Amino acid sequence: MVSSDCDWAAQLLQLRRESYATFSPVFWRPSEGVVAQQAGFLRQQVSRDDVVALRTEHALVVAQLRGNDCFVDDFMVEDEGYWRSEGADLLRAGWEGMQARGATNTRVSSAKKDSLKNEMLVESGLRVSEQWWVKAVEPAGPAETGAVDEDGFRALIGPPPPVYDPGGPVMFVRYLGPSVPLGTIEARASRSGTVLVVVPQHPGRGREADLGAAGFEVASQWYVGKPGAMEC
Repeated sequence: MVSSDCDWAAQLLQLRRESYATFSPVFWRPSEGVVAQQAGFLRQQVSRDDVVALRTEHALVVAQLRGNDCFVDDFMVEDEGYWRSEGADLLRAGWEGMQARGATNTRVSSAKKDSLKNEMLVESGLRVSEQWWVKAVEPAGPAETGAVDEDGFRALIGPPPPVYDPGGPVMFVRYLGPSVPLGTIEARASRSGTVLVVVPQHPGRGREADLGAAGFEVASQWYVGKPGAMEC
């Protein structure tokens, strides 16, 4: 990708946010009027040495070097039918470019319900390493920001990324103890004026059953691995 591609890329990524909003309306709700802002951000990204930004006729990927990770968040195709072709090719090419910069692993974000993309990621050799369980809450106090450190859980309250607008601050739970009632966290979030609670969990090693029973749902998940040729 070059600077002249960034307006097209920003429009395509806005379409992704709009489609993801049908999966989880609060967590994925897109901000309005940010396409030009994101195009400017992408123009800065494509000029960086620690970024590999690539496109095809119908798809794009932006890979960033974060520590030893090839970190992929901005990754989109114009039509779902391109995931197993241009999407998979771009993922491998981005990974190879990041390997040359020192990456030893790939980390890719996706919506849980983005099924064709997720199938491609698994077929390319990646696996789910983390899921973000979310639940909307009704704010019952003035909006706060900052760290929360209470018995059984720790969290951070703050604004979402600028391309998203859930309607207020978000509580991101950084540690969840094995016995703390989830209702306690929801009540604390409500008093803090937040509109959404996000609880990351490693599949099979956390409190997924409790979260599901309490009305939380998985909005996003993270895939890790070393992309290779897709398994047929």
